[in-house]
Amino acid sequence: MLKTQDVAIGNYCSPEFVSEQQRCECTQLIGYLNQKKEYKHDTYHIAVSILDRYLSSLAKSGRPAPELTTLCVVSMLMAAKLEQPISPNFNRMINLLPPNYKERGVKKQALIALESDILVTLEFDLQWASTLLFCERMLKALGFHRERQIVSYVSEFAQFASQSPFALVTRQSVIAAVVVTCALNLSTESELKQQLKKGRVIKTLKTPEKPLDWWQAENTQLLTQVNLNELENSYAQFV
Repeated sequence: MLKTQDVAIGNYCSPEFVSEQQRCECTQLIGYLNQKKEYKHDTYHIAVSILDRYLSSLAKSGRPAPELTTLCVVSMLMAAKLEQPISPNFNRMINLLPPNYKERGVKKQALIALESDILVTLEFDLQWASTLLFCERMLKALGFHRERQIVSYVSEFAQFASQSPFALVTRQSVIAAVVVTCALNLSTESELKQQLKKGRVIKTLKTPEKPLDWWQAENTQLLTQVNLNELENSYAQFV
């Protein structure tokens, strides 16, 4: 699954369809619901992938976008069915919406209808190798998967990265490589030295002066400050 799904979804955003700002708001709403339900980080990433792949398919076929709040809620529900031990409740998820979103009148029947269309459109293929999955593989291979601070950085960075349209045109493994590199560079120097003393050799990679800004760039200028070829070569063995 890692190899077949390590592809860029493609930037489907446009003023006439779904703007980049609207997509960003969608990912933030999904993140809000995910936090309220105390779901796993993986659930969030699956929900965003469902939203993106569905909208991408609609854009390619010339179909209009659905009501976006309804799409966010149903994406979260579908991801929860896949990732969480307890099946989610439609009405409870609707009730968790912030007041300004509740005004949009999300109804259970609309969720059910949209869920059916998503399943058909995506041909029942809802699983996705997210950035976080690649990050976890890289951290484990590097020996940092038990370092709580680094794992926390990676989880936060991966979620922020998913909110940018730049994530739509970049392979998941490349985003993961940058996320992991930023997390390692932001961790304390003593932690890295301790790991190096244990025989773990990590090639030094440069990150932008402001590592939290790379996913907010409108182009690849910040990201290319991290040599992508070097990143891919360094982490290829872990993917």
